[in-house]
Amino acid sequence: MIVYPCLLLVLLLIPAATLLTPQRATPPFTFLALDHVVLRVRDAQKMLNFYVGVLGAEPIAVGRFDGALSHLRLGSSMLDLHAYDSPAGRAMHGGGAGLPEGAPLPPRSAEAGTLDHFAVRVEAFDPDELRSYLLSKGHPVISEGERFGALGTGFSMYLRDPENNTVELKGPASRPTL
Repeated sequence: MIVYPCLLLVLLLIPAATLLTPQRATPPFTFLALDHVVLRVRDAQKMLNFYVGVLGAEPIAVGRFDGALSHLRLGSSMLDLHAYDSPAGRAMHGGGAGLPEGAPLPPRSAEAGTLDHFAVRVEAFDPDELRSYLLSKGHPVISEGERFGALGTGFSMYLRDPENNTVELKGPASRPTL
């Protein structure tokens, strides 16, 4: 390996980014783990063939809600494949917030992104306290209810981050199956 002392000196003189670390919040919950990620897909069968047939994901439920949703286990987490072309696809957008009538379908390409939402498992989950906390921070809940996740069905709340990504806060499972 060739080391160029002049290049190292130049790199040391470049100012660091001016990002500031905010004071860490004390929300009414504790993060446990990533529960699941939901991808928007154009061709659900091709995606199933890849994740199950190539990578070895374990199919938990395939084609729920008239083919709109398939759940695949990846270790202790889950990957959901969300097909918008099925009859229920639009209603399930953003964790159930749904797409307004006549709204265009969200992007489903690598360039535009395919993430519908991601879910983080949390504990000390009091829906009223959490709803109030999020609203006080300027991030109202956009959808909530019993939803299936990596450990089973339990109560979830959805909100949007500052760049409009949908984040699901997933409480403990009240029942282990669909």
